[in-house]
Amino acid sequence: MMKQGRRELSEETLDQLIRNFSQLKGEYDESIEDDGVFVRTQAFVELTARRTTRSNTVLLGRKGDGKTALLRRLAHDLRVNGARPSGERVCEVFEQIDIEDTYFTELINKFRQIMDLIHARHPTMAPDFIARELWSKYLLLVALRVGCSKAMELQALGQLQADVAALKALEQRTLQELDIQVQFADTTGVSKGFLPYLGALLARMIPSDEGFARSLEFDQERERERERDREPLVALQELPTELIKGAALIGNAWLHVTIALDRFDDFVDRLVTNNPSTTQTLRRNFLHGLISALYKVQRQKSFRWLRLVASLPEDLVVDLDLREIAAHQQLLFVRITWSLEHLREMLDSRVASVIPGANWTDLFPFQVASSNKRVQRKELASDYLVRHTTRRPREVMSQALGLLEHLRLSGKQIDSRAMNMVVASNNTRIVQSQIIPEWKSSLPTLHTAIARLHRAEFKTVFSFADFVQSGIAPVLVPVSGAADSGPVDEIKALIALSSLFRVGMLGFRVRRATPREGFLRQGESDFVQYVFSHSAAQTPIPDITSLLMATNVLALADAAEGRSVRGFLMAGCDAKYDLQLCFAPMFFESLDAEHDFSFVVDEILDTEVVA
Repeated sequence: MMKQGRRELSEETLDQLIRNFSQLKGEYDESIEDDGVFVRTQAFVELTARRTTRSNTVLLGRKGDGKTALLRRLAHDLRVNGARPSGERVCEVFEQIDIEDTYFTELINKFRQIMDLIHARHPTMAPDFIARELWSKYLLLVALRVGCSKAMELQALGQLQADVAALKALEQRTLQELDIQVQFADTTGVSKGFLPYLGALLARMIPSDEGFARSLEFDQERERERERDREPLVALQELPTELIKGAALIGNAWLHVTIALDRFDDFVDRLVTNNPSTTQTLRRNFLHGLISALYKVQRQKSFRWLRLVASLPEDLVVDLDLREIAAHQQLLFVRITWSLEHLREMLDSRVASVIPGANWTDLFPFQVASSNKRVQRKELASDYLVRHTTRRPREVMSQALGLLEHLRLSGKQIDSRAMNMVVASNNTRIVQSQIIPEWKSSLPTLHTAIARLHRAEFKTVFSFADFVQSGIAPVLVPVSGAADSGPVDEIKALIALSSLFRVGMLGFRVRRATPREGFLRQGESDFVQYVFSHSAAQTPIPDITSLLMATNVLALADAAEGRSVRGFLMAGCDAKYDLQLCFAPMFFESLDAEHDFSFVVDEILDTEVVA
């Protein structure tokens, strides 16, 4: 037995705690289906509410936000409650298109080949339009396949009344349209269908030499028919009328179908590693086509029984930077955000699942101050832990896991000083193992920039001019042909600042000499607000001007009118405001940044917020 905080922990109990916090990826987390552990964030509440409106959704979040966990829990709830909903006639089923099973790189290559063929024959046709049509047609065919199979299955169980003969005919016609020759034993087989579907389209578009030779034996009229069959636009044709009408069979059977698409994050990383040249095609065509397809499918009256949910990494959607994305945002996007209360709940619930009646504070009941000697403020151990993350559950779990593993290895109780040391060490590891790999595709030199920041003598709060002079920006921004000097360096710094804000590393500190709602009191006469990416009001944020407007920094400073963004940041202060940049607390120790104030960059302590 060893003591930690207010609890005596056996080796077995400590091992169970470590096992519970080591499940960093949602696909492997054994606690997702536990009502006492799963945290119902606002995003999950909204996604669940969309069940009644049948609204398609783009679930938007960074790696580690819990996109996969949320979909797993949605699937669990529909599996438990969907087939026998209380007081409802409708049954609901869940199906997931597993991107991994479709061999992502090969899928992208075939997708691009079809788009190139169509674009070569019809150069005025926009690639994103081609991508939208490919996605929407395939998703509707998958929905028909799943809907037919599930309806017949539930009919056999006596849970639905359906026309089995008509559904079987509809299923066969759908398989024919999908070019699927093999009858899968269950509906999960259709998850692998996109790849052979695209392959079959390619086969019709590009006849083999043998096939072409045989075609010469036919008369001229037959050859013209075969040529029409090879027309690339066949891939973009709408569904046959009989399938559109047949879709009503599923709705008439009182069946609702939810289909999810997940795991894009992992395979984007793999794609960029294997073939960086396809990155632009992926972002601007493949994913944009998917988002636009969800919007198009939403308006299909015959498919009102269908709901599509696609989880996408937030940084890829930001990089799309397309007008249609903004137009669809209100209808489609649900952004995952984690409040301090929900992150505390996650820590408490995982402890309680192992030690009934206990919570995180029972294990770590002390208050913690920053390791810097000039800092006097202390905060709860849970707040200190959360503040040294970018507010994502995977990072909080990693911090908790690091503390528990340190306890097991050292055999000594963790106090506030030990927490300083362990959290600082964990931060460096999290940056290397989670943050840098996450941004590999859009910021390939991030690791170099972080190494240079570590060597530089930065303070936790500094001016934009300091950032320009540090020379960090050229590491993140490609060097132009012209000599870098003056405004060029500042413009590069603006681009780099926008990127590091999105990463969660840099934020803004706005200080006032008078109170204002939402500001923290720091010191006797300072009133400040810190703005980081996790507290931004809007998303996506593609550039520095949008960033400043979205985070309300310009309005907070009361000094934006008639001044360029560059001039605004370079000026930094006047009689009304003091605007500076700051590192997020997660990076204090890992970058060896020096505190220049008698307080910590902090936006958590509610008691110090001016009402």
